Amino acid sequence: MSNNFPQVFDRDLSWLQFNKRVLDQAKDRVNPLLERLKFLGIASANLDEFFMVRFAYLASTSSPVNNQILEQVSLSLREQSRVLNQLSLKLRRDGVDIVISLSQRPEYIELARDIFIDFVLTELGAPRSFNHLALSEVRNLQLAVIFSDRSMYIVPRTLPLIYWKKIAKNKIVAFFLDDLISIFLSECYGIQSEPLIIRLTRDADIQLELDDNESIPDLIRRQIRAREKRNVLRMQWRKAEDIPDVFALSKFYRLKPQQVFASPTTLVSRGVLQLTSALEEHFKDRPKLFFPKFKACVPRPFDHPGKIFRELEKRDYFFHQPYDSFDGYVNFIREAVAEPEVCSIEQTIYRIDALSEVVDLLSKGARLGKLIKVYIEPRARFDEINNIKLSEVLKKSGVEVIFAKGDLKVHAKIALITMKSGKTYSHLSTGNYNAKTARQYTDMAIFTANTEIGEDLRTFFDSIPSLKNPRSMTHLLTAPGELHRKILSLIKRETKAAKTGYIFVKVNALVDERVVAALYEASRAGVKIDLMVRGACVLVPGVKDQSENIRVFSVVDRFLEHSRIYYFRSSDKIFLSSADLMPRNFFARLEVAFPVLDLRIKEFLVDTVIPIYLNDKVKSRVLKNNGKWVKRSGDSSTRSQLVFTKLAKSYYRSTPLFFNK
Repeated sequence: MSNNFPQVFDRDLSWLQFNKRVLDQAKDRVNPLLERLKFLGIASANLDEFFMVRFAYLASTSSPVNNQILEQVSLSLREQSRVLNQLSLKLRRDGVDIVISLSQRPEYIELARDIFIDFVLTELGAPRSFNHLALSEVRNLQLAVIFSDRSMYIVPRTLPLIYWKKIAKNKIVAFFLDDLISIFLSECYGIQSEPLIIRLTRDADIQLELDDNESIPDLIRRQIRAREKRNVLRMQWRKAEDIPDVFALSKFYRLKPQQVFASPTTLVSRGVLQLTSALEEHFKDRPKLFFPKFKACVPRPFDHPGKIFRELEKRDYFFHQPYDSFDGYVNFIREAVAEPEVCSIEQTIYRIDALSEVVDLLSKGARLGKLIKVYIEPRARFDEINNIKLSEVLKKSGVEVIFAKGDLKVHAKIALITMKSGKTYSHLSTGNYNAKTARQYTDMAIFTANTEIGEDLRTFFDSIPSLKNPRSMTHLLTAPGELHRKILSLIKRETKAAKTGYIFVKVNALVDERVVAALYEASRAGVKIDLMVRGACVLVPGVKDQSENIRVFSVVDRFLEHSRIYYFRSSDKIFLSSADLMPRNFFARLEVAFPVLDLRIKEFLVDTVIPIYLNDKVKSRVLKNNGKWVKRSGDSSTRSQLVFTKLAKSYYRSTPLFFNK
């Protein structure tokens, strides 16, 4: 807590609480067994990214909470191992036998040996000498195997983390890569002892300020290569007898003892994500193992291109993904490409799927002679190379590719279609133009023919290559700068309204202390405030004379909650946005918050969506002022994501969004 701001939680300890809520889903009996296993894999992968990005920053500071963080990580890793053991026992009864330790399952030794020889051994190559040079070659999230005779193998990252084989009609057996290596590699080379296996996590948080002095693709590629060998932040290990001391290795990597973690089970528990993905089709008719097959709906008139623009002249349209299908946006672009009166299509890209139908359509539009502009953020973390490759594909088709430069990342998710007449059609979204994540994340979007919105988007697009902050907007709130000021202003207006004021905010993270201070002030004035924060939340709710009028909830369920909603009742304003309540979104990114102008959509959000979220007592958790998240009390059976699924399937019947075709 700083001297200038009131009490707040530590953001990183709060994030670890979020990852605990993800892991809790692996223990929730409401979820099918393989979905529970998937949540375990997500929690493991999340922790990897936490070290690569956030802990990389913390390690460079003298943060007093570092030891607490490492202690919580240690507890989390032990809990992951415990949950893996429990799930493996339950899954065995349903035909999915995950072998955690072959030494305890001798009946599978021959099968596992065959898999190792056929698929693993040939990829390992020749051993090298165990020395400092070899240790420095171990890359991020890579396994290294060290024997007592001081021979060493570096395991290629191209190998699957888990191998499985069908051994009967409804039975498969799975083995973790590190367990196969531990049992069989020494046998194959005639070494008597089992090896030490380590796994490294390195600093992957590269910060690039792009300029015109170097080719952006070349700069990105060089930095990505360098990222593979940056500082080690964590070492995990599984140990046998007569091997080099693991703490001697930690000194080579300049790690504190707290950054070294022994694994009671596997080093690659995130590999269960590969397994669950592979088994979804295999066990598609087994509801005890997976969630029911989900089919998103395409709202009329977006089910077929050819009538979308005509309908947008009558009303705005709201999409709630994944309940409403991303195919609606694809058809929007498809109609724009086919329509002779369309002269240009522009959109941002932060993350997009590798085999994107949108990319194919934009390329086709360019070949047909339309002006196609794509504003790509080349620094989207862990998607840098994908975005560079995408830019090369688009350029070959005649698409004009514009990279964001300077120190601002383009994070807004917007598209603009312009007719020869000057008429515009706009799409504004809280989520990426990515068909894969559109099936996994909840996001909200608005399609509109509003001319002023189109002009605002034109101004925003023009600001990207000029490195200037967007100005003179009629409706949109933009970052850097304005969005932060406006949110503080809207909170202040609710504060002045006192007990008639109400604020609802749904975001992925709340860590901006000035916003927290403003919310505390509003609470003291009597404003009722509901916050739905998926991840890190530094605000302390329920403190007398500070935040007793503030409630904080979180929903973790089948789909990742990703939409952002900002509602201020006294001002009668509701905004959707790609931005969270974080300093980086306010000051280091080009962001957009867009108002809901259509009265039908506004009414739907205020009277339907927000109450559904607030009534969720199944998957929602509430934050207490001691920093713990607990299951909400009450007998409500509302599970928000199931309710939204049913609404979409009914084409929003009995809501303001429904209308007869």
